[in-house]
Amino acid sequence: MKTQREGFQGQSLIRLPSGIREKISKDPMSSQLYLTDIGHFPPVDAHQVVRKHPLDQQILIYCMDGEGWCRLEEKKRTIKKNAYFVIPAGQAHAYGNTPGKSWTIYWIHFKGNQSNSMAEQLCDGRYGQAIPLIARQERLRLFHEIILDLENGISQISCSLANARLWYLLGDMVYHHRFAGDKDKSTVDKAILYMRERREEMVSLDEIAAYIHLSTPYFIRLFKKQMHQTPIDYFIRLKIQRACQYLDFTDMAIYDVAQHLGYDDAYYFSRTFKRIMGISPVGYRTSHQH
Repeated sequence: MKTQREGFQGQSLIRLPSGIREKISKDPMSSQLYLTDIGHFPPVDAHQVVRKHPLDQQILIYCMDGEGWCRLEEKKRTIKKNAYFVIPAGQAHAYGNTPGKSWTIYWIHFKGNQSNSMAEQLCDGRYGQAIPLIARQERLRLFHEIILDLENGISQISCSLANARLWYLLGDMVYHHRFAGDKDKSTVDKAILYMRERREEMVSLDEIAAYIHLSTPYFIRLFKKQMHQTPIDYFIRLKIQRACQYLDFTDMAIYDVAQHLGYDDAYYFSRTFKRIMGISPVGYRTSHQH
């Protein structure tokens, strides 16, 4: 089967000129994370890219439809619909559609001071492997807007706008699990709603776990995996957030605020508030209330 790298009907392909790249790499903001190439292929067959000499850019390829593959470090992995994979800078690689099956892809090459960290977070270090992604129109809109930003004319200003959108797009992909709608997310959201409704009470972890029909140890692990913090820390921060509202918009005494949030000991409440906010309740009110 004859394969090709580029030149498919209906494709979008943009590569930034070296002069623009150099200017961006010296810009204090854009130099943190910026794209060098971006594109889109409609359903294509006989597509294959083999790079024996690695690039100095991170590569992200999103398979919107169809099926493909990626070979990295002698390991070949299948990439199915609604999944993306990341190829790190400096590594030889190959990818393409599965023979007999077309694929629809978007891709971005990016660099910058934060590019290594972003690439790592995008795939959790699982380079070359498929990362499932829940399809969202907002994400596709961002891809199209970035491409349009640059198709309308490549300048330092248009590139800066595209790079601002790039942060949003990649951030959405890093945290896509928050939009997943799977059973684990639904369970955690149910726990969060329970905590929000009871943030003016003292509720134990055992009570929350029982409410969502999980053991306490499993609930803690599940919550931490989804939210990157413990449920008790999340609950305390909900309380302190409410305390800030009382301090900002009411004349309630500190003791009454503490009591209203379920703290019998106003001194303990004040210490907790300062640990979270970096300032005492009295200091916060003095600084913020007018």
